[in-house]
Amino acid sequence: MKRYYFLLFFLITTLTSTAQFKLFNGNWYAGGEAGIFNNQTRMITGELGKYTAGSSGILTVYGFKVGYNYTPSLSIETGISALPLNLVFVYQTDKVVGGNYLNFIALPIRINYKIYALNKKIEAFTSLGFQYIYHNPTDIQSFSGKIIATKHTSPDTLSYTGSVEVLRRNTFNAEFGIGVNWTLSKRWTLTIYGRQSVGLMNVALVNVSIKDNQNPVEAAQFLSRGTGLSIGFGVRYNFKTK
Repeated sequence: MKRYYFLLFFLITTLTSTAQFKLFNGNWYAGGEAGIFNNQTRMITGELGKYTAGSSGILTVYGFKVGYNYTPSLSIETGISALPLNLVFVYQTDKVVGGNYLNFIALPIRINYKIYALNKKIEAFTSLGFQYIYHNPTDIQSFSGKIIATKHTSPDTLSYTGSVEVLRRNTFNAEFGIGVNWTLSKRWTLTIYGRQSVGLMNVALVNVSIKDNQNPVEAAQFLSRGTGLSIGFGVRYNFKTK
């Protein structure tokens, strides 16, 4: 993660210093975003009566963006953001076993188009684009542990072992969303957004095996495409306003 923070710091520093030159004599803007992300794990093999896939819960996303306003209604932007992925699965409906956290990086390119203006300060927009998703390295992480069921005694401990594997270092997601821009001043704009990412390729795989006392091992396998819904807000600085 340290290299990602360094890259983000480098982008901010470069854009800030460049703003003093003619590059930003147009309608450019730059800013940051923060929000929450939710993805869904999908089971592909296993004991259907005992395993279920789970939602990732609330994961934090954050990033930096830079964009250009071609017209008052149309803009294009790019940037870099952290994309967390949590592969979650549940055993026998109430025992959460999985929670395998992976860190990906997303480099989006999106087009924003204004669809409605409430007044001169508040406008609604829609967005469409894609994300380049990256993870380094491609590796396999092992995990193990025990769960003691709340309705049983310690001899009923469940032992589990498994692995989570990053299948692809590089992939692409489609992205679409809606949002609201609120002009705070000539230089500052607040954005509230919701974005849905849709992937075509699986990016992570979980294998898990559970043994209950001396009973045979029960196994399952889960996949994720690294896609989901993100909701958040952003603040941007407009380098030039008319």
